[in-house]
Amino acid sequence: MSSRVLITGASGMLGRAVYAAFNAAGHNVKGTAFTRAEGDLVKIDLQDKKALDELLKEFRPEIVVHCAAERRPDVAEKDPEAARRLNVDLVETLSGLSRSPEHPFALLYISTDYVFDGQNPPSGGYTSKDPVNPTNEYAKTKEAGEQAVLAGLKAGGTGTVLRVPVLYGDVKFNAESAITILLDVVLDVSKGDKEVKMDAWALRRPTNVADVARVLVDIADKSLSTTLPPILSFSAQPHFTKYKICQLFAEIYPSATFLDISKLIPVTEGPKEGETIRPRDCWLSNAELEELGIDTSATDFVQWTKQWLMSKREQGV
Repeated sequence: MSSRVLITGASGMLGRAVYAAFNAAGHNVKGTAFTRAEGDLVKIDLQDKKALDELLKEFRPEIVVHCAAERRPDVAEKDPEAARRLNVDLVETLSGLSRSPEHPFALLYISTDYVFDGQNPPSGGYTSKDPVNPTNEYAKTKEAGEQAVLAGLKAGGTGTVLRVPVLYGDVKFNAESAITILLDVVLDVSKGDKEVKMDAWALRRPTNVADVARVLVDIADKSLSTTLPPILSFSAQPHFTKYKICQLFAEIYPSATFLDISKLIPVTEGPKEGETIRPRDCWLSNAELEELGIDTSATDFVQWTKQWLMSKREQGV
């Protein structure tokens, strides 16, 4: 069934994948962007309530997938007020608008595994039944965004929260993902003589944005015919440390010379005082998605990396 779907943050790595997936599924899709608006994307400051309301009245979406966010923990720590305006205040606005009699819509909100403290994940991973305990400003704003959506659902709205882990995929520049940016670190270290510390403590479960987009299409389709659980989660299951990912990049990078990362120093302890506190292992369970009959298969990170690095080499990068 074709629906009108609005994708916020459609110029970002996740937003582009979501936009493409809904288009491929035959939906009538409109995407928004601000600093990187191009092509068919609507340039809009989502924090401009009047402009946002006018866009919703004009397009009348049945589903809004909210991908726009401040996703960088260090940036949120430095400017918590700006992060809160985007990650909390805007979500509260969207939640209220989703229940408007003029243009009601199902709100699909993208949250994070960082809402958990990651100290002792249950066997099989965290589910919606496990208590949250965000440890940094970014995670606190995303959890507050969750609460805004949940309050809207209790007030009669429709939609769900989807928690996801660290994401990777086709990027326009390596810094779009906390995963692909590690290639820059590897290449710099291999060419220089300066030691660089790298986290070998926290466990990450890199998940491809194309898989997240596919899951969101399935969730959206189900939202039109059934009441969704208020919170769901999706994650690839294999785990890596950032140091292990750097080793992987160095091992399989298609180069005529060996990439020496001996100057990359593994850090096997958690964050120190004054550093952004990141959780150790926020393993997310896919069980609640699977109960809905949604495919939770995930791209093989190692195989994807081999193909991505080969394409980078072919481009002369």
